[in-house]
Amino acid sequence: MAKPILKIIHDPKKRAKLLKDKAYKYPNKVEVEDLRDDYDIDNEEDFDLLLNNFPHFLAYVYPYLNFARPTPIQNRIANILGYYFNANMILEAGRGTGKSLIGSILQPWVAMRDPDEKTMIIGATAGRAYKISKFIRTLYDEVDLLKEISPSHTEKSGTINYDIVGASISIEPSVSAVGVEAQIVGARSSFVLADDVEIPQNSATEEARAKIKTVIEELENLMIPEKESKVLMLGTPQSMESVYNKLPYNKIIIPSEVPEEQAITQIYEGWLDEWVLLQGVTGDAVDQARFPEEELDKRKFNPSLFKLQYMLDTSLADAEKYPLKTKDLIMYPLDSSGAPEVMKYASKKELICDELPNIGFTGDLMYEPFETMGEYAPFYNIQMHIDVSARGGDETAWVIVGLLNGRLHLLDWDGYIVGDSPETFTAIAMKAAEWEVNEVIPEGNYGGGMWTRAFAPYLQTLHPSCHLTEDYLVKGRKEFRINNAIAPLIKQHKIIMNRDRAKSEIEWVLANPGQRSKYSLLWQMTHFEFGVKDSIPHDDRLDALANAADYNQDGIGANQDDMLENARLRMIEKDIEEARQRLTRRHVANASKARESKLMLEFGRR
Repeated sequence: MAKPILKIIHDPKKRAKLLKDKAYKYPNKVEVEDLRDDYDIDNEEDFDLLLNNFPHFLAYVYPYLNFARPTPIQNRIANILGYYFNANMILEAGRGTGKSLIGSILQPWVAMRDPDEKTMIIGATAGRAYKISKFIRTLYDEVDLLKEISPSHTEKSGTINYDIVGASISIEPSVSAVGVEAQIVGARSSFVLADDVEIPQNSATEEARAKIKTVIEELENLMIPEKESKVLMLGTPQSMESVYNKLPYNKIIIPSEVPEEQAITQIYEGWLDEWVLLQGVTGDAVDQARFPEEELDKRKFNPSLFKLQYMLDTSLADAEKYPLKTKDLIMYPLDSSGAPEVMKYASKKELICDELPNIGFTGDLMYEPFETMGEYAPFYNIQMHIDVSARGGDETAWVIVGLLNGRLHLLDWDGYIVGDSPETFTAIAMKAAEWEVNEVIPEGNYGGGMWTRAFAPYLQTLHPSCHLTEDYLVKGRKEFRINNAIAPLIKQHKIIMNRDRAKSEIEWVLANPGQRSKYSLLWQMTHFEFGVKDSIPHDDRLDALANAADYNQDGIGANQDDMLENARLRMIEKDIEEARQRLTRRHVANASKARESKLMLEFGRR
């Protein structure tokens, strides 16, 4: 075995020599130029070629799907699946590379070589698994080489669970399909094909990711002991905390671009396919036919998403990279009447808000206060801050905050895609009235205050006592401004979030996480990356919170110890006053009894 390739090879001649010599960990048995445009299945040599070489079988099937021959990255995947996958393996490849299609075509090739192979297809949903099974079933009927073993000639000839010709009599079908969340206890398999089991809809929370991991780990118990069984997982990570990182399987990672040299060991940790490093230098497309550089550049509008789904980089840097953590908030049910004067923070297990699923990173839990002190005091100001945006994918977002004792109490928040319609103006003004807002502060940068002037009549009609500030302007790069405004407060536990509103937002997100997560304040908060432009698709609600924090920076920051001492002194004064009143009442009662006794004594003498 050649030494592992751990650096970028800048000399194209050296790269070509390594490819020719196949001096890397998983050399291709079949190169793209070895593939044919036509195969004669009646020719013994061609038949043996197809039976014993999956890349050739893939190239043979492609014309039936109206595809040209496989591209370099698709041929690379076929080589790995055909020759190098062991008992358990995860193959990660970027979006759009065709890994699911190739994995589906692998099944009949495996079954053709061993009719007793029992394949279980697992998808993120049952519908996804059924779709793959039906596609494979079609291959058996349409591809000439497979027609003789087609399920159509067997008793189990369904479209989801079916047998192939030549399979021994068995309770288990040759092919079955289930969703990753299905009950699969009792089923048996020798080949598990798990295709994209992690999707946004089923991996949005820490608990959901843990469930997927548990299901995959239990697959070992489903394996037929008499056969050499294997689990093949094909996927693209959907989050920085991908379940693919937490499974004890060998892994091969094929990103869409040649990565930076430091990423070879620091990010991919030995799992990067060395073939990738022989395709060019940092920034070069791995497959010029499937995804040339200009095509990949179009997908870089969201750097974090590109890094995750095309570079397959799920690394989490130090805490400062994602500085806004929900675990630093204090969760408390709030209304417009006020809040306890002091709330003490502690990250104790018994204080975890169990009814609030974590839609951030692992460990981003939420805690209720350790202790509340002082009286339940009214807010000295309730403000609504509005981040105004033009029409399009961004929202016009707002937050309502209550100020008390140097703390920002986040009462409510929301956003609207159409930010300048009469319906939106009305809805925002009604919210201001509902929360008894004293001051509305829209961001004045958009249109020179045009939005504010359009909104003013609605606020005047629905909440006339509220003041409208018209000249609040924000300055500086957003990715730094958001962090500088919110991070110091959140790390000092000076943001109190309305527990009830957080719960309703999480429920809203989990109903459709793929579409809604990016519009969630909690998701924006935990996924915001310090100093990186456009690190999240939408930041409007987070930006509105940053405006509130920045606008009140002089009034937020009262020392917690001072507040505790003041509350303690007020409690002492209250206790003293209550004791004094008790003594006074006792003194009055005693004096009254003394007068009554004296009168009775005098009456008796008479």
